Amino acid sequence: MMKKKPWQRYLVASLIVSSLVSGWLLAQKKSPLKPGVQIVPATVRPGEKAELKVTLNLSSGMHINSYKPEDEFAIATELKVGEVPGLVLELPRYPSGKKHTYSYAPEGLTVYEGYVAIVLPLQVKKETKPGRYSIKGQLKWQPCDANVCYPPEKADIVALIHVK
Repeated sequence: MMKKKPWQRYLVASLIVSSLVSGWLLAQKKSPLKPGVQIVPATVRPGEKAELKVTLNLSSGMHINSYKPEDEFAIATELKVGEVPGLVLELPRYPSGKKHTYSYAPEGLTVYEGYVAIVLPLQVKKETKPGRYSIKGQLKWQPCDANVCYPPEKADIVALIHVK
């Protein structure tokens, strides 16, 4: 058996470290998610209803886990919104995801692709005074492609509703 020379050990170690670092750098890819936020309608009267819409645009080849991804290790997409005096906020309505299998999830994951809209219905209380009300929250998601899932991300969500 031949002894490895120090430079050969160094070369092997360098190749291993290089492959690990390059894999980590690839996993730092910029998220495909560009959240948009709007209230429809933006102006309401006391007692009326509206919807907060959070839209997601995913680039081709990318997906995010659905609200219920059907895998215990997958990080779900989730919209959390704080209470707002004068408004009754319902639970967010998430779209149905599509089930796909991946090398890292052979049993399948339920995911969102392309354009996605999460809707949060709300109602202005009858006793709410006229003015502008700020709805604040946070959207969490985990972007993935067919080969790897990237670190989880989050974005603050802010929307204004005008009560007449």
